[in-house]
Amino acid sequence: MKFAIKHVNVIPSKKVRDVVKKYGGKIIKAIDTIDTYTWYGIAKALTKVGIPDKYADLIADFLVTFIL
Repeated sequence: MKFAIKHVNVIPSKKVRDVVKKYGGKIIKAIDTIDTYTWYGIAKALTKVGIPDKYADLIADFLVTFIL
């Protein structure tokens, strides 16, 4: 997951790439605190580090769909 975040150009969706570019550092922090590697666990960790809900859902969808 961190590879996709650090190498944002591998993400196929422009919308997701733009969000990852904006919140990349926070996403890395969230990944380090995920309790459960489910969509809910990822989205919850993302919102805990300050990523707005609509973007946390988008990122969680991407990570679950393409990475996990």
